[in-house]
Amino acid sequence: YLNKIFFSISSIRILGRILIWTLLTLPYIFLLRMGQDGLMAMWFACVSIWTVDIFAFFGGKWFGSHKIAPHISPNKTIEGSLTGLLGCIGVAVIFVTQFGLDMSLYLPLGFAIGILSQVGDFHESLTKRHFKIKDSSHMLPGHGGFYDRADSVMLVMPLVYFIING
Repeated sequence: YLNKIFFSISSIRILGRILIWTLLTLPYIFLLRMGQDGLMAMWFACVSIWTVDIFAFFGGKWFGSHKIAPHISPNKTIEGSLTGLLGCIGVAVIFVTQFGLDMSLYLPLGFAIGILSQVGDFHESLTKRHFKIKDSSHMLPGHGGFYDRADSVMLVMPLVYFIING
């Protein structure tokens, strides 16, 4: 396992990319929380990400038949992806109606989160394919590891921060 990750030049480049990506994007979690409407923005972003994952999983399982990119992520389907996107937009509608948030801001943000969250999943899948590993950690059984749980957050949090805080 260590040989796969640490001892090839291409692996070092990939690990460097992951490290840089992480160091540049994860601070936005803190910045978003400390910014304008920080707690609500954090909840919106997290619930949206979780909804995309859950809806895409079940939408793909129940309706999925058209693979998106089987060489990167063999189980992801167009139907699952669209279901995840629709679920995320649904979350935006719920947040707008229940918490009085600005519709012109949060509905497009929900749409963008629905897409970027899935792009983060593909990035993580591509990285795991490169290393030929199923899970990036065994510390979260059934979830693919910490990186699998954080892949979408790393793209979504900077977006939410910049949209909400200008």
